[in-house]
Amino acid sequence: MKYSKPILVSSAMFLLFTFSMIGGCKKENKNQSPSHCTNGIKDNDETGVDCGGGCNACTQTDVYVAGLCRDSTGKGFVGYWKNGNLVALTNPSLGGYAGDAHVQSLAISGSDVYVAGKQLNGAGRQVAKYWKNGIATDLTDGSIGAFATGIAVSGNDVYVAGEEGNSTTGKMVAKYWKNGAAINLTDGSSSASTNSIFVEQNDVYVGGGTASSSDRAVYWKNGIVMNVSGNSGTFSSSLFVSGGDVYLAGVRDYGYYVAKYWKNGSEINLSAGSNSAFTNSIFVIGNDVYVAGSQYNSSNQPVAKYWKNGIETTLSNGYEADGIFVSGNDVYVAGLANNGGASYWKNGVEVALPGGTWAKSIVVVEH
Repeated sequence: MKYSKPILVSSAMFLLFTFSMIGGCKKENKNQSPSHCTNGIKDNDETGVDCGGGCNACTQTDVYVAGLCRDSTGKGFVGYWKNGNLVALTNPSLGGYAGDAHVQSLAISGSDVYVAGKQLNGAGRQVAKYWKNGIATDLTDGSIGAFATGIAVSGNDVYVAGEEGNSTTGKMVAKYWKNGAAINLTDGSSSASTNSIFVEQNDVYVGGGTASSSDRAVYWKNGIVMNVSGNSGTFSSSLFVSGGDVYLAGVRDYGYYVAKYWKNGSEINLSAGSNSAFTNSIFVIGNDVYVAGSQYNSSNQPVAKYWKNGIETTLSNGYEADGIFVSGNDVYVAGLANNGGASYWKNGVEVALPGGTWAKSIVVVEH
């Protein structure tokens, strides 16, 4: 999942004191902020801590999470949450975590919410689609199975990564759609997959994998396939581009799976030991690289965690971490809790999402 990422940087307040002696009295500069605006407490007329009222305006933070849901009767559907309020994208139906649909990726552009995924049609075939503000757009005609895995919005253009079966070979074709028009990345002679899409300075990057003679993590830049080191027996899960550098999260099979990421094709290991570990999402801000995933413990149970520059943080009550987003100094991770519910964690503190069975993608917008 990729997105336009608005970042508002709060300016430090400088208190300017002008002292004038008039009739032996001090005269306060009217431009000076009240002292309660810097005391670290919500007091006086403030609407937040040291903001609002007579202080500087408060910054609003909106947290969007896309995922799988279940209603009170046990029927599944897909939707997204904005600040914990659930918006349904499909009608409840029986079957699986989310009935007849699945979502994988989320993007925010201005006030518009985009979610990419798939849904069964009347013939029982998966249709790749995305929703904009709850309105669905089909990307395939449903004659053969397909699904969408990632979404990015750049200006007025909507890019969606996905896969669709080849009617002749039966293999999955990696592709992306720009404003609904399909661009094939592979020819269907062997199976291929995608997991994410990112647009930077008119360049289109798609993360994925191919499986001709062996499984290989790859990415495509403007339709040209790019290999990574240690290519054989590797799988990718998420892609991020920052300043022209390409980061691809994934794993390598050594008889057990080692979590890692590649920067411009060079691999960096994340997990230690022989317990299998997996990655699901990567996010880069400045020089810091964050990767969300999980690793099996000594009891052979997965534990949700994320790595920042290779240093792991375990998420309490976490089963799997599927999406990660960083805003300022705050780290947000979406995933699956041990109780089987959808949650996200802000700086390690769990926030349960009502009606959710799995949180798949997260975006945070400050304004």
